[in-house]
Amino acid sequence: METAELKALVGKASGYTRRETLRFSLCPEPLPRGALIEVTGFGKSEFVAEFLAEHKHQAIWLEESFNLNPLAFLQRQISLKNIHFVEAEHNLFWASAQVISSGLYDSIVINQPNWDLKQFRKIQLMAEKNNQLIFLLAKTPLNAWPISLSLQVKHRFFNKDFQVQIRRKRSFYR
Repeated sequence: METAELKALVGKASGYTRRETLRFSLCPEPLPRGALIEVTGFGKSEFVAEFLAEHKHQAIWLEESFNLNPLAFLQRQISLKNIHFVEAEHNLFWASAQVISSGLYDSIVINQPNWDLKQFRKIQLMAEKNNQLIFLLAKTPLNAWPISLSLQVKHRFFNKDFQVQIRRKRSFYR
């Protein structure tokens, strides 16, 4: 018996189901819904912007101090009708928790979260409950265990190419 078959049988017997995933042309792995996805490296914002361009669903972008230029989205032919922007100042965790629990957005982008492990776990449980795609943009890897998928991105502006490396991947079961 193959390892994948065995894992599927164990998951089925214990009541676990495979998470719903979304394909993304720039990523070698499908992105799991209901999970935290960490994106680090040069071009992380552009990477997520490309995802939002490819998957046209409701999204929100949260930052403590807003330094993203929404016109950059328009330059990439990304409609701003489906994306909302929030400057949360010192309330990034609270704003993130409110947005996730509302269930209004399919994709949530949180830039530079500086949280403790308990806060990451709370966000992860909320994302799982609401089946949302949560992107955590970080300068350096956060190394928090609630993160299901950790991606290292390198964007080459001259040929508009992305190099995506999977740093860490947990199984996508719940």
